[in-house]
Order: sequence, then C-alpha cells, then structure tokens
Amino acid sequence: MQVWTDREAYFSFAWFICWVMIGTFSLWAHNLVLPYMYIMYAMAVYLGQLYFCCTRCAYFGKKCYLLGGIAAPTIFAEREKKPIEPDDSLSAAFWFILGIFPALFLLYYQDWILFVVYSALAYGWFAYKKYDVGKKCGDNWCPSK
Repeated sequence: MQVWTDREAYFSFAWFICWVMIGTFSLWAHNLVLPYMYIMYAMAVYLGQLYFCCTRCAYFGKKCYLLGGIAAPTIFAEREKKPIEPDDSLSAAFWFILGIFPALFLLYYQDWILFVVYSALAYGWFAYKKYDVGKKCGDNWCPSK
C-alpha cells in the first residue's frame, strides 16, 4: 500500500469533479431536466462508493484518490476488508452508468464537440483509475484494480 500525496489526491478528485461538471453542462446545453438528474446520480454514486468500497478499503481513514478514505469515516462505520460480490458489482455498475449517461444523450443530440470533451474526461478518468489507482491499492481484491 502506497501513500497518496496531497497533489495526487486533490488532482484525481478535481478531475472527477471536472468530469461531472462537464457532463452536467453538456446535458444542460440541451435539456433542462437531465442535468439535475445527472448531478443527483453523481452524488449517489459517490456516496455509494463511500459505502460499498471505501468502508472496506485499506485507505479507510487515510487520503486516497477520491478522498473517500477521509470522507467515509464521517458517515459510515468500517466494514470487514474482504471482497463482497454484490457490493463490488453494484459499485462497478454505478460507475459505468455515470460514465455513459451523458454520452448517450450527446450522441442523440449530435453534439460532437461536447461528446469528445466529455468522453476524454470521463474515460480518461477511468483509465487513470485503472492504471494508476490500481497500482497503489493495498487490497488484492479491490474493485479499483
């Protein structure tokens, strides 16, 4: 398990926030209801991540890529550090839906510029999570790997 520097932790969290803000803006540019649904869903995904993954993580109570290790103890109690199949599958499904939600509507509205910008931020973040976060993870079963 490696220690996250302040710069790494805040960079990845800022990237996540920027991704969600661009997704919200891209939906707002075409629809008045969808951005609110997306923001609420993004908050639900973050809270779900805190419960499903961060409460079982080696970084519980410590700095990590989503600052979940610091945020989770303020809301949830620590759980047993082992893989739990429904939790891991739900977390992965929630993240997938968060990433694909605006992209589908941008394709429908044929807004190619916002689609490319959003896709670069969202899927770049997923690649960063897979290749950088996964290397630092202290759990062999971690869904971030």
